[in-house]
Amino acid sequence: MGLAHHISRLIRAGRQLAEIQTGMPESLPSIQEVLDEASQAASQPGIPWPRERWIESFPEHRQVFDSLPDRVSREDVRSACAASPTSPAGAVEAFLAAMAWGHGESGYGVYRTRQILDSAGADAGPRLAAARSAAEDRGALAGYEQLGGASRMHGLGPAFGTKFLFFQNREALILDDLLARWFRGVTGVNLRPTVWNTNLYETYLTAMHDWAADANVEPASIEQAAFQLVSDGRGNQWAR
Repeated sequence: MGLAHHISRLIRAGRQLAEIQTGMPESLPSIQEVLDEASQAASQPGIPWPRERWIESFPEHRQVFDSLPDRVSREDVRSACAASPTSPAGAVEAFLAAMAWGHGESGYGVYRTRQILDSAGADAGPRLAAARSAAEDRGALAGYEQLGGASRMHGLGPAFGTKFLFFQNREALILDDLLARWFRGVTGVNLRPTVWNTNLYETYLTAMHDWAADANVEPASIEQAAFQLVSDGRGNQWAR
């Protein structure tokens, strides 16, 4: 059975579930609830982050952290990434901005990011730059395939790797554990967000783009809406 046929079946199943569903396990929102949220086009609130801890660990990149507000939002990170040079050093700056937002107030974000960059050493900038270039020039799947393949970095999985890619290309939707749980709840498909798998990521993107086209919204708005509604239900640091 081809991938295209599998994706088509997945999307049909998702629509059927949306029609009959009144509540999701673990208080997960239905597809219709997510689409309703996405149609409001609301910005995700900014989140506090430990600026001084990031500066202490990465003093040579202080200008990146100084450019971000006390409550950093998606728009702030995208602006920081757009302002960073198209070079290996600039790719590291973009990566740090994305990680600061992605980890938010968590106590281990700085440490994990330091480990990722240290493990790659001098190759960190070129690897991130190659993934950034692939996402910008050849699209979301190319960026994902590059970052999970030739540019793979120890300790950087899809959950935070797609956060970096998203700020280089809005079509490269974030896929972390929270979103994978929601997607599995409404489609029954396990996207295995801890493992780099281009076929599964393509399945995710295809479904999200299909739902977005039906609802006349951007795919990124659906990802953000699902993330926000699940966060609200869980009461995590991203909850409104």
